[in-house]
Amino acid sequence: MGDDEIRAALGRGDLRTLHRLLVAEHYRAVFDRCLAICRVRSTAEDAAQNTFLKVLERPDQLHSVGSYRAWLLSVATTTTIDLLRSSQRHRDRADRYHQSAVANEDTVMPPPASEAQRVAAAIQACLAELALETRAAFLRRHQDDASWADIAREVNLEVDAVRMRVRRAEREIEARLRALGIEP
Repeated sequence: MGDDEIRAALGRGDLRTLHRLLVAEHYRAVFDRCLAICRVRSTAEDAAQNTFLKVLERPDQLHSVGSYRAWLLSVATTTTIDLLRSSQRHRDRADRYHQSAVANEDTVMPPPASEAQRVAAAIQACLAELALETRAAFLRRHQDDASWADIAREVNLEVDAVRMRVRRAEREIEARLRALGIEP
């Protein structure tokens, strides 16, 4: 299974097979991106499902896509941000989560067993504190190597604002790692 089968289903106009193949091949990456942005499993599931539904609403867009995974992650980023912006319920839940994380980090994030886990936990804690658009921009830049222009369009900010936020987030993560005795 892969991009060739996806292209064949797209060429035939077989939306059911196209959907099945896209989900089978890319659901985990899409879900992981949604979860990294929103940090709530049920919301990430909704956002991932909405991502694939959006794709099926406009399958013609897939004809010009170079990498289905990269394109789906871009759609997932904007879909998750849109979902979070429209959901006051989520904002309340995220605020409660953040407050409990700050009040008692040991119960939210158990002590890591290895150095790699310690670094990952520190980075995750920093990401959790970032504003939604900044977290999304940081993930798109560092996990997907997306262009500044693409990221700016996805998070609805100017390119310079995106660069500034990502660089600020990088400095914050580096400072937090250094405070833990970890050289970035």
